[in-house]
Amino acid sequence: MDAILLLLSVALPWAAGTAWLRFLPKGAPLPWATAIGYGHFIGILALTLLMRATSLAGFKWNFWALAAALAAFGLLPAWRCANRRAALAMPDIRADWAGLARWKAAVAAILLALVSVRYAGLLLEILWRPLFAWDAWMQWATKARVWFELGHMAPFVPVGEWIAADPAKVFTDPAPTYPATVPLLQVWSALALGRWDDALMNVPWFACGVAMGFAFHGQARAWGVSAFLAAVGTYLLMTVPFVNIHVALAGYAELHMAALYGLAAMAFFLWARDGDARQGWLALVLALALPLVKKPGIFWLASFVPAWLVILRPRAAAIGLGVAAAAGVGALFFLRETGLRVFNYALTADVDTAEVTKALAQNLFQMGNWNLLFWLVPAAAFAAWRRLLDGPIAAITTMVAFGAYFLAVVFYFSIAGEWVSDFSTVNRAVFHMVPLLVFWMLVLAERRFHGPPEPLRLR
Repeated sequence: MDAILLLLSVALPWAAGTAWLRFLPKGAPLPWATAIGYGHFIGILALTLLMRATSLAGFKWNFWALAAALAAFGLLPAWRCANRRAALAMPDIRADWAGLARWKAAVAAILLALVSVRYAGLLLEILWRPLFAWDAWMQWATKARVWFELGHMAPFVPVGEWIAADPAKVFTDPAPTYPATVPLLQVWSALALGRWDDALMNVPWFACGVAMGFAFHGQARAWGVSAFLAAVGTYLLMTVPFVNIHVALAGYAELHMAALYGLAAMAFFLWARDGDARQGWLALVLALALPLVKKPGIFWLASFVPAWLVILRPRAAAIGLGVAAAAGVGALFFLRETGLRVFNYALTADVDTAEVTKALAQNLFQMGNWNLLFWLVPAAAFAAWRRLLDGPIAAITTMVAFGAYFLAVVFYFSIAGEWVSDFSTVNRAVFHMVPLLVFWMLVLAERRFHGPPEPLRLR
């Protein structure tokens, strides 16, 4: 019965989101891989917003009432669809495989099988292991446990406010201001089970990893990456050790953050290149959801601005962004003396630059967290350096550069430098960029080996 209820809790929001992406849009429906992958994230965002609204309205959560609302949400686009048979057809999936040479199809099938076996093992890790990771049970699941027991959301406040308030009405933990999306996913699983289970409630992390793979492959194909190269890129992303760690050791926000940011960026680039309104709406919804998952999401949301400026006015934006980046570093040398705090990250002049650089190099290039990923990223950029500013690729390169700049500022000018040196935060911060980086590599590889150069149009 637990298996049935958990399956239902995952399938309902996933199917509802997929229905909206596959059935509702006019014209040709989104490819199945894209609809399935993005459908999961549309579904869980709708679910958590529904849970927030229900709590705000003063109602206690009931799994079956929420499930009925989700079912109605998913049935609406299917009911309105003019041609359900066409929406349910799968010609895009068959075409991908039919167009591959036999050896490429065999390799792609092997890679798919390896990913399937790997994620079956990760699912067992989730089902068997109680909540384990430090921040997961100290800062995130605290809220989930309280809200599940109460049947609605209750405020979490700093310790000082909690001591002065009525302890029956407010609660505290080490991170009372963290957003609610991640705990609400755990509450949803617990509501499905009808009890608190700090292992089974983490199944949404497995669903997130699988959905990210579907969406990544679908968007790579939509960009024009060959089916074989898309399969290789999906395998690379899905088997990065640190990605697998955050699937198996569930409870952190990083996996959802990385997936939402990467997929929002991919949809944004496709909308900017092709003018596909559906991709534009996907980019907008997922990008706006970033601050709902974790506070640094506001900075990743800001990374869309320079990319958009490069699309609008390439030459002027390149000059302006370069000047702004240099001026920003100059200003930081003065501001770091003030101890200014930005999202609890205090600027400081005490960062040991050599130690941070050494720790970064060890984490990215020597340790096993990333396998060969951060050897491949600069290698791909070097191999395709003439293509870095080719047409629409310039916007992707700009977003990657913004992310690198943002992380460098955090690591070298704030107290987060200590957490780089002790290896506690550095990989989680870098993780947010990983799906975007793999997509960038695929796009560069496709342009380098298969596509003619498309010069950046200077205005």
